[in-house]
Amino acid sequence: MFTFDRSTVLLLGALILLAILAATFIQITTAAPDPAVVGKWSKVKSWPVKSVHTSLLPDGKVIMWPSNAGDNPYIWNPKNDEIRRTDKAGYNLFCAGLSTMGDGKLFVAGGHIVTPKGLKAASIFDPVTKDWTRIPDMNAGRWYPTVTQLANGDMLVTSGNTETGVVNPIPQVYDIQSNSWRTLTGANLAVSLYPWMYDLGGGRVFMAGSRGASRFLDISGKGSWSSPIEMKSGSRGSGTSVMYEYGKVLNIGGRTASGAPSTNTAETINLNSASPSWKYAASMKEPRQHANATLLPNGTVLVTGGSKGLKQGEFDDETSPVFLTEWWNPNSNTWKSLAPSNGVYRGYHSIALLLPDGRILVAGGEKTANSYEIYSPPYLFQGTRPEITSAPDKVGYGKSFDVKTTQKNKIAYFRMIRLGSVTHSFNQGQRYEELRFKKVKDKKGTITKFKVDIPSDRGHMPPGYYMLFAVNNKNVPSEAKIIKVGGVEVTLPTTAKMQSEALEPIPAYNSKEDPIHDHAAHGNFE
Repeated sequence: MFTFDRSTVLLLGALILLAILAATFIQITTAAPDPAVVGKWSKVKSWPVKSVHTSLLPDGKVIMWPSNAGDNPYIWNPKNDEIRRTDKAGYNLFCAGLSTMGDGKLFVAGGHIVTPKGLKAASIFDPVTKDWTRIPDMNAGRWYPTVTQLANGDMLVTSGNTETGVVNPIPQVYDIQSNSWRTLTGANLAVSLYPWMYDLGGGRVFMAGSRGASRFLDISGKGSWSSPIEMKSGSRGSGTSVMYEYGKVLNIGGRTASGAPSTNTAETINLNSASPSWKYAASMKEPRQHANATLLPNGTVLVTGGSKGLKQGEFDDETSPVFLTEWWNPNSNTWKSLAPSNGVYRGYHSIALLLPDGRILVAGGEKTANSYEIYSPPYLFQGTRPEITSAPDKVGYGKSFDVKTTQKNKIAYFRMIRLGSVTHSFNQGQRYEELRFKKVKDKKGTITKFKVDIPSDRGHMPPGYYMLFAVNNKNVPSEAKIIKVGGVEVTLPTTAKMQSEALEPIPAYNSKEDPIHDHAAHGNFE
């Protein structure tokens, strides 16, 4: 039997107490971050496809296709996580531009012959029938073009490399009524590949970057470009951009010169002012290139992924990844650090896409195995969400429509975000609009519903499908009701009417001849 003197007992007691305190300290310091403050990431899941070109469809599903052999589209259902192949277009869709149309069909312009040469083909995907319809060829090939939905429902296509690998300098407008192209020969100017284009209505489109000066494009008649408006940064190759309110643009990150490391700077421009000019905004916590910027229903801009670009001469530097998630608040011009992702590099060829339930799909990356993860922002953990219990399927311009919700006394905002279409770090489809509304009360003063107004100016909201979010006084959004804005209907041409014999044959794709990583030599976004 062991015996201990008083000093030994006291010493043992002190050691036990220290062990308990140490264990408690470790538990406290290693506790999971509060998702109501920083959000939460799902586990990484594998996919059969690398999601390089990705678009939200009117039924809430997501269509995507990969790099290299790009005629391999899939459709993913976020509600049950089911992913299936869908019909092929008949040619390589890699390096095309894309955006949904006024009636929810997906417009795809250009494609891939071999780096850096583009196809002149264009097609429309019908998400109901799952059919692809090839429309008349463009004036020349387009590899890395941007597609922009216009206020009248037509589709603008800008830039992209031709069949010979040089920039196509002439924008074109696809007329949805006549199934023909209007070539803007007066706007002959070689601009960035995948330029950041925003329709403002009234025949004006703004190019925010990424390389060199920004400009206005007048699409009337033969077209014309305005005088340049120089960015503060000079250039933002491989950066990204959003129009976070009508006429207000934020450019983020990138590199200010070819081969330079990433920058953490950001800058804004207000196109509603008499003399628009760029001004530096607050800088991000981390420098990034190949990042993605996503408009959120709480009014912020989420930034995910990217690389610091520290390795000299490396276009897609996976050795200096950025895992920190950030969002920017336009009202306070501040960045907030959020939960870091799962440690999977999402660089060149990665995407981020807002889903109708308020989560963000993050996927892709050329140097990453085929996979995806989901980010749930803090607003999903900040109490009970409001719910839209009644809203129409479609609304017209200059009209009011009825919306019924839960939490009627707490509803503070109604916001619409257009279905996103993202590739190569730029979302060619997303738009944000905060809507005016009135409370409708009964004789007892109880709120029964809301009258929500759609702007009469189509420039604020180009026609198409939008996610409507009801947002409460804590800035917590509902799940979205997807609503069609405007009465645009796109009639698909038949093969006979198209004179299919006029369409050029599609060159065969040979992956062995295509050095997909050799983009830096051809400029890419630089």
